[in-house]
Formats: sequence, structure tokens, C-alpha cells
Amino acid sequence: MSFVILSNNKVEDGIVANEGTMDKPFAFKNNLSSTYEIPANSEVALQSAKVNLDGSIIVGKDNRVFYAWFGRLLSRNASLSTLSDIDQTINTPIKITLAEDQAGFLKISPPDLAPYLQEELSTKLYHPQLVNKVSVDSKYVTGKWSGYDINVSQSRADPLVNYIPATNTAVDAYDERVRDGTFAAEWTYDGGTGVFNVASQNTEDEIAAASFDVPPLTNKQAVFQVDITGVVGANATESVVGLSRDATVLTGATGNYVYPGHIEMEASHGRFIEERLPRFLLDGTAIDGTPDWCSCYFDYGAVFQRNGAALNLRLYHCVGNDDNDLLDFQAGSWEMQEMNYTVVGGLALYNYDWVTNTDDYEKIKWTVSGDEVILSIIDRAAAETVLMNYDKTRNLDENLCPVEQGRWSMFPVLGIYNYENAVGQFDRSLTMETWNGSNATMANWANNPDVFGWVENPDATWNRRIDEDNFSPFISAALSTRIPLDYSGGVGASPYEYETVDATTPFNYKLFQPNLIVMPSDLYEPSNQASMANILGFPQTPVAFGSVPDVATGIYVITSASVPNMVSIKSIFVRLDNLTTQSVNAKVGSLSRIIGHLPRHVESDVSNYGPMYLEASNLIYVKLNNPSPIKLQSFDVSLVFLDETYATNLVGSTVICLHIRKSTD
Repeated sequence: MSFVILSNNKVEDGIVANEGTMDKPFAFKNNLSSTYEIPANSEVALQSAKVNLDGSIIVGKDNRVFYAWFGRLLSRNASLSTLSDIDQTINTPIKITLAEDQAGFLKISPPDLAPYLQEELSTKLYHPQLVNKVSVDSKYVTGKWSGYDINVSQSRADPLVNYIPATNTAVDAYDERVRDGTFAAEWTYDGGTGVFNVASQNTEDEIAAASFDVPPLTNKQAVFQVDITGVVGANATESVVGLSRDATVLTGATGNYVYPGHIEMEASHGRFIEERLPRFLLDGTAIDGTPDWCSCYFDYGAVFQRNGAALNLRLYHCVGNDDNDLLDFQAGSWEMQEMNYTVVGGLALYNYDWVTNTDDYEKIKWTVSGDEVILSIIDRAAAETVLMNYDKTRNLDENLCPVEQGRWSMFPVLGIYNYENAVGQFDRSLTMETWNGSNATMANWANNPDVFGWVENPDATWNRRIDEDNFSPFISAALSTRIPLDYSGGVGASPYEYETVDATTPFNYKLFQPNLIVMPSDLYEPSNQASMANILGFPQTPVAFGSVPDVATGIYVITSASVPNMVSIKSIFVRLDNLTTQSVNAKVGSLSRIIGHLPRHVESDVSNYGPMYLEASNLIYVKLNNPSPIKLQSFDVSLVFLDETYATNLVGSTVICLHIRKSTD
């Protein structure tokens, strides 16, 4: 029998660096002054170990994911004023991968994790009122670190600031060839005046349309207002003023096809691309209610439509319709559908003739307040008439669809269609007067849309981000056919109560609040990869709820329920690299030279880092498989994680004690 003591340091309380030395605390070699002989048919056991944990945690592939939620609360408790099924909501959990750009893993002390949490939440909570509005602080109680305070502000600048889009932000909303520079646009836009003008005679019988690569509309009573005097009246023009998620354009053999930018449009299952769009059935026939000329995409559109010699205002929105089968043979998809606004404005306004325009209406005004989208018209005397707003007592098909998570980021759309190209007919314009964009929080985008905007950056908007992690195929399409968004029935009041915003500072959402899903939840799905409950201080708690917001600031605080576990959850194993042991590491699927595990039980906060003395209560011997004696000049030792990478959270001196004996069988 032999008792062998191994260490990376001759002086146990000496300082040992983790870099620039062969004697690291997790990988070292003990050279022997004379040859050491191990008898034939021997076996070895790990008897004890002393390691020194540096107090850091390892954030790696198995514990770096959590999910954020901004929406109505979900609960199985029917007595609570909440929803019980995610299909009753218009939201989906937002997957956040911590320090995703760090190769392999991130080794860090728990308090130093706060900036990483703040960075990810500030950019991935991609709601116009939440982006760059998150701060994460390390909290201390009587001088002792005790977890995190995650502060989520949804405050709005007051008063709202008008950001008329700059000239260079205008993007063709109909023809991809204009976007890629192959064709010249047949419209002009002046950011100084806000005038969108169709000044080309070539646009006869073809829509000229533009959207804008600007920070999206603020969703707290923000306004998009357009002067329409250039398109109404006695002329041969039709037009659209709308709000839209960013849209992608595909120019095909049979025409242009416009669809939300986040849908992957590769031709799969042997089907043509144009047959899978929100505007077409499988046989290629159009299903939307908009006139043929109005072929630019929008989520909400006020359309001036010719009716013989008259010009009428029609209201359209893009809704879910569970009767359609448009995407990869899945039941349900989008449909452009007309909204009957006479439930608010009356039949007279529905049939009002905008050619004569006897009441001198001059402007179209869109207002967004939480889930609610409001359409108004304004006359020459600045009197406002509401054509459509939200009323929970109406039938489903008598309300505009709510702003679901795929439409958190909305942009202006302006389009003009000419029936004639005679002088005085083709030179028509729409003038953008008000756009309450989120420039204040999205400074990078506002200053450099060519890099940070939705044209170049696939992460810029929620309708692009929502599918990127492949939670499930076409989850954003599935959102459109959830209970609050499925307009295929259209009868009865909607079971979903739209979220609205307080009318005064700080303009809080009334029902929505931010939560974190830190371990898999059967309510907040999909969240199957959530793995940060212990690290964030919510042990055995799937959902970390925010507090009631501060009345003055509108700030929600999500605070650690307990002191986060500062011990790395990773197991540490001892490996003898130059002996002939043979164990099996089934996790990595191979043979191994691991001889033992270092289990530890933490009794208190003071024992979860620093020196730890570990001794096996029952020695497990591993055969050396040596029919002949082994002569050693050194012992090569490694301390590794389960995947057999080095346990880099060890510092200082490591001491390993082995027991070697002749095999008993």
C-alpha cells in the first residue's frame, strides 16, 4: 500500500497564479526525484482533497439562458385577476442568452454579473418603452452582497417629441429592385418638409409606396399624423396611410410580393414562395380585402379608395384567420381584412365623399396606446373625429386587432396610386406632420440607421427577433391565431381585454408587467432552456415577478428572493493523466482517466468559496489495469468539469491525496 500526496505548490499558503505557470491549481505535474514503482495489478482511490474556490461562478451552456416576459400575468389560480393560458395572451417569452458572445463560458464573480444582465435585458427587451430602460444593481444588506435588483423602467418622454424621418431613411415599400439599387424610385421624400411625392408619370397604374427605417413608434399614446390634402379631392389618385412592422419585398416572375420581414420565405415543400404569403391562398389567388392596387404591406391602413366618381375612406388591418392554411400546411395565418368603423363614426362617414370633402377634413391621425390603435380624422379647424378606437363591449370584428408582440415595432407607410399620368394628376403628395418615434432610447438607430436599422440589422425589431431563436416553427405566425387575434369567427366580445396606458405621467401600462422566467415553466411557454434560477437568486421558482411599479417613476423592480448561490453548480472531478486507469465518462461518450468526484455540501455562506477540505467517506478504487509494474517519474493531475475541461474556478493551492494498493480481486 502507498499513500501519495500531490500538490501544485510546495508552500500551501503561497500564491499560485492561474496563468503563465505549469503548476496551475487545476492542472499540475509533480516530478519525482527517483523512480516510483507501482506493483502489478494495483488500484488507486482518491482519499481526500483540498481545493480553493475563488468565489466565481461559471456561466456556460448549461446555465446561461433565461426568458423575459412583458405582458399580462399568467396563473393557474382562478381567483387572481390574470390569464390561465398563454394562448389567451398576445405575447411570447423572450429568450435571453447571457454573454452569448463569450466563447465557451464566462467565469465571473456574482456581483460582476450585473453589467452582463443589464446589457442583455436592455437590448433584448425590444419594446419601444423598455429598450435601454433596464438597470441591474448588486444589492448589499449590512455590507454583505445579497443578490440583484433588476429595475425595469417603462417611462416615456413627456411631452412626446416629434421626429420627422430624415430623407435618407425612406425605403421603398413595394419593389425590392428599388431597395437594392437596381431600379430608381418613382417617388421622392423630403425629410425637411415631410413630403412624400409621386413626381413621375411612370407610376400610372402602379403604387408608389415608402416606409422608413427609423426608430419605431412609441407605444404610449404616440401619434403618426399625415396631411392628406394632396391626395383627396377631384383627382385620379388613391392612397394609403398606415402603420406597419417592417416589411420585406420579393420581386417574382408574376409580380411583387410584400410580407412581414421576419417570415423566412425560402421555397420549401416544393411550394412557390408567393403561395406562402399572408396575402395569397395556396393556389395563388389573393384573399385580402384591400383593392388590387394597394399591394404594399401594412398592419393598420387608412385607404382612400375610388367608388365610381366618389372617393371613400376604408380601414384595413392584418389579422389572424384560423380558416386559412398559408404557412407550411399549418392551420391559420394572416389576412388583410376591412374593419367596419361605422360602429364609432357612423354610416355618414363611411360613405363620406372625399372628392367634395365638404367638411374640410385635412389630416389622418393614428394613435397607439398600449395594445390599442386609434384612427382619427382632423378638419381645417383642428377638430378631431375618432373613427375607430377600442371598446371591450363590442364584437371581436368591431375592434382593430391589438398590438401583439410581433407588432411592438411599428413604422410609417405612405402609398399613392395614380390612374392617370396627365399633368396635375401624377404630381400628388402626402405630408408627414407628426411621428413620435423612440429616438431618445434608440440613439444608435437614430444616429446611424444604415447600421442599426431594420434594413441592415436583423435584430433591430421584434417582428424579426421573435423567430430567430427557433422556439417553434413560425411562432410569430402562431401568435396571430391565438384567441385574442383570431378574427375568423368575429362574433361575440373578445375574451381579451386590451392593455391601455395611463393618461398621465409616468404613463404606466395598466396590466402589463415585466417578469423573468428562470427555470422551465408550464405556463410561460416556450421556456424549456431556462436555467438561471440559482444564479439569479430564485431557487425552485420558475418565474421571478416584478414589484408594483413606483407611482412617480413607473419603475418595476425584480429583486432576488434569496442570496444567489455563489458556488459554481459545476461538479469537479480529479483526473490522473499519466496513469493507466480506465473509467467511463458517459456524458462525453468516451473512456476517461477520472478517478474521483469532489462532492461538497455548503452549510453557510462563508463555506461556499475559499478553502474547502473534502474527504471521501467511502473509498472507491479504480483499477490501474497493469499486469506489470509501472515505473513513474511524475504524477500528472487535472481537476476538470463534467465535460473534462479544466476547473478554472480554482485558485491558490490544491492538495490531492491518493491511496494506491494491490487489487483485492
